Amino acid sequence: CIAFNLDYTVIPAVDGRKLSEDDLSKLIDPEKSKGMTRGEIGCSLSHYNIYKKIVDDNIEYALILEDDAQLEPNLAKALELVEKNVSDTPTIILLGPINKHATRNSQRLSDDFKLVNVMEAALSHGYFINKSAAKKLISFLYPIWLEADRWVFFRDYNIINVKALTPPSITLSTLSNTSTIWPTEKELQQREDIENERSLTLKKIKRERKMMMKIRLFFWRNITRKLVGVTSND
Repeated sequence: CIAFNLDYTVIPAVDGRKLSEDDLSKLIDPEKSKGMTRGEIGCSLSHYNIYKKIVDDNIEYALILEDDAQLEPNLAKALELVEKNVSDTPTIILLGPINKHATRNSQRLSDDFKLVNVMEAALSHGYFINKSAAKKLISFLYPIWLEADRWVFFRDYNIINVKALTPPSITLSTLSNTSTIWPTEKELQQREDIENERSLTLKKIKRERKMMMKIRLFFWRNITRKLVGVTSND
């Protein structure tokens, strides 16, 4: 951050391994969070706490970095373009690699960068967020029931706009090789069972969505998605 002349604050992360059962009962949704590991819960709480700080301190927008973020040389230009195009509409802009984006309705910000609508993405190691998005996510995510990088869920629930700046300007450092999302040997051994439980939980959540939302998503998947097109990112 110093190398890029960025004014930064280090926020202590939440270590999910250290949360007591009493802590968990107060912080998570017991049904919707089934299948989340303590590492994932801690990660979600860490991002939630940052959203609260953004709103409480009246910060108009911020760049959120996890400790395994690798800042690339083109980040300075990327942030300059993002700041010039910031709006009050609740928006997150991913600055890391994404899986798929809409072919149409992209915005060329410079000869080098394009702002696109995200179709599929994971990871939350580096992204831009404005205050209105932080405010929306505070009420949407608490009690904690969703991983920090479930970007498609945010879009599906029409909570915020999820965009990305391509090419990426933030990648992963070697610290990502020692992630605490799967912190214990026991969890690693049970990983398949845990992930299957999470998959079943998410399917149940989707089944219980309100009918109007199901209708909107049906049209999205079968009509709108085809109209905007989808491009895979290499």
